[in-house]
Amino acid sequence: MWPPDTSRWPRVLVTGAGGPAAIAVIRALQAAGVRVAAADADPTATGLFLVPAEHRHVIPLASDPRLTDEVLSACRRSRATVLLPTVDAELVPLARRSDEIRRAGVDPMLPTASALEAALDKATLATVPMPGVRVPATSVLDADAAARFEYPAIVKPRHGSGSRGVVTVDGAEEARSLAESRGDLLIQELLPGSEYTVDVLVSRAGELLGAVPRERLRIDSGVAVAARVRKSPELEVAAGAVMRSLGLTGLCNVQFKESPSGEPSLLEVNPRPAGTLPLTIAAGIDMPLMALADALGESVQPAPHYEEVAMVRFLENVVIGIEELHSARGEVTA
Repeated sequence: MWPPDTSRWPRVLVTGAGGPAAIAVIRALQAAGVRVAAADADPTATGLFLVPAEHRHVIPLASDPRLTDEVLSACRRSRATVLLPTVDAELVPLARRSDEIRRAGVDPMLPTASALEAALDKATLATVPMPGVRVPATSVLDADAAARFEYPAIVKPRHGSGSRGVVTVDGAEEARSLAESRGDLLIQELLPGSEYTVDVLVSRAGELLGAVPRERLRIDSGVAVAARVRKSPELEVAAGAVMRSLGLTGLCNVQFKESPSGEPSLLEVNPRPAGTLPLTIAAGIDMPLMALADALGESVQPAPHYEEVAMVRFLENVVIGIEELHSARGEVTA
């Protein structure tokens, strides 16, 4: 039966509540009647205030060794038995302790740690065999790579997301200078065409349940603020092939950009929900709900049909009381 009866489903803890991905997931699940708790390292994260006060949790940063223990404590306090992380930096630390999380009675909606590590390290990603997928020329940036690359080219961090630190370089001298000053960089073929993100959902059994491509029409600080869904079997197949090649499951997004000949080329893989999920949901495929249903062992059928719709984004205000703000920040008022 679809949509499913969620009235008996367990509460889900969504991390990264300050980010657009978490907010999109929280809103989608709540709209389907799912009970949600939220967590973030920032006590004023917007998504925390989308859930009842007793289900808001402040957790350490991903670099803190206490992360998993504090996430499990938040699950216990909210009686949440499903965990859905949305922060890149949290994924591997939590996945490495996934067995322990399960023993604590919480089901982590995470791929394996090895699949996550390959997806999040862009140097490793470029070396993974991906039949049928064009991967742009990519190399760890050093003096030798700078000397042999064609220009203009792209230089970007080996790890990271959201286009942070991505620059275009026009020659070897500029590339060498960046390598000497910053380190841990990649140099990559410049792709001049349109950019796409494909929201893709793969079941725990490895079945492709949905893939929805969208063109990124306007980007601000690495975030698409205007986008449109485009029906593209080529991109759907390519995104599925990337997921299979990496062994990724769950709700992820795969980014492509067109080569000079118009062929989609792999840019990066984000093994977590995307902030532009509301567009995919509006197109007719509720991936957060499908992903949760699959994690709970419900029957989920592939959803290949979707509509071409467009979206522009804007800031949304969540107005709260002063006392609520003081409480969130741990402040004591007279």
